[in-house]
Amino acid sequence: MDVHPAKDEIGDLSRAFSSMVRQLERLVYFDPLTGPPNRLMFMNRLKGGLSEDSSGQERFALLYVDLDRFKNINDSLGHAAGDSLLQAFASRISLQLGDSGTAFRLGGDEFAVLIPQVRSFQELGELCGRLTQELSLPYQVEGNEMYVTASIGISMYPQDTENKATLIQFADMAMYRAKELGSNNYQFFHPEMNEKVLEKLELEGKLRRALEHGELELRYQPQIDLQSGRIHGVEALLRWNQPELGFVSPARFIPLAEETGLIVPIGNWVLLEACRQNKNWQQSGLPPIRVSVNLSVLQFQQKDLVEAIRMTLEETGLDAKYLELEITESVAMFNEASVIHTLGELKRLGLYLSIDDFGTGYSSFSYLKKLPVDSLKVDQTFIRDIAEENEDAAIVSAMVTLAHSLQMTVVAEGVELEEQLKLCRAWKCDVAQGYLFSPAVKAGDIVNWLTRERTGAALNE
Repeated sequence: MDVHPAKDEIGDLSRAFSSMVRQLERLVYFDPLTGPPNRLMFMNRLKGGLSEDSSGQERFALLYVDLDRFKNINDSLGHAAGDSLLQAFASRISLQLGDSGTAFRLGGDEFAVLIPQVRSFQELGELCGRLTQELSLPYQVEGNEMYVTASIGISMYPQDTENKATLIQFADMAMYRAKELGSNNYQFFHPEMNEKVLEKLELEGKLRRALEHGELELRYQPQIDLQSGRIHGVEALLRWNQPELGFVSPARFIPLAEETGLIVPIGNWVLLEACRQNKNWQQSGLPPIRVSVNLSVLQFQQKDLVEAIRMTLEETGLDAKYLELEITESVAMFNEASVIHTLGELKRLGLYLSIDDFGTGYSSFSYLKKLPVDSLKVDQTFIRDIAEENEDAAIVSAMVTLAHSLQMTVVAEGVELEEQLKLCRAWKCDVAQGYLFSPAVKAGDIVNWLTRERTGAALNE
């Protein structure tokens, strides 16, 4: 009896084993959702490209590709739609690259591309230009036409660095620079980007210590009732007086606080301090006014937001009707059902709610009427040029009409000129704030305003 397997059996076993190895390799080295090689394959390829075997003569480019605002797709249409979009996106990258490079999915909405044997920056720039253009064309996903764009960061080996980890870091920096410039574009890495990152890290370290060291303080900008000329309320605005840097512009540190998550503890402190100060004014016998506080996206997304605000009011003893919470238009559009529910809970506490920077986002008038808000703040970018720009004037007029039809108060921000004030009054804006009346001032200066209120004086007198 022959105990040895026949040649055809050996062949079948060999083919089965080879097939199993290929399947295993595909599971290990390729992305199961979108198809391209995965992060592990990317790191292996990158390591090989940077090996000593390259004899120092190889030039290649690393592209870091990221979808712009992909999270909005998942939040609004669900993860299934997001997955379909990623599949279509990955397919477009691979088709556009052809034999010129290899795309890898690193995870989430991030992709990397290795372009070997780069001959010139011009040639590479042309390729990236075609890539961003192709990726920005509409996608058909689950019956919906979607428009998304991509930002691309580029680093070069060995010109930028010969270290693989640093090469990735530089491409990532360049990609974020592309996003800062409006997205849907590509940027080459420059050494200045690294300097800015180091400067940013240093500023972040100082900001993390700012709250603990008492470097943050509030200023209050008066809001004026345009009919009576009296103070309607104040907006609490955050300022940072850093011992080494002096006063740091909010435009510089607020985005950093939001990016790092520091905006949550800082925002909680602002809320507590503003409520405490308002209660102090009332206890001093001054006319009661409303203090308005801005809520960031991260703060608004906290699960315990309503309870935290309730406890703040309880701790400070401030009646809820004297606290106004402002959310930006972009926050209001985050998730319709969730936003309406949270705003409803806040209204039940007795708070006053407003939409800040209205006109800078994409919310429709039909969506606005669903929100249980009391006030609409017209963004200062519209107020600034209404005396010269007929288009902005028409927009402001429409906003006022809309808000009043929804029983909302209209606040004009950034009023700096008498002509702007006259137009705001002509359009029947209810409240205005800006440098024409007062910059943001210390709490003690608000006492002077409120003292005038108590003695019967008004801005119009």
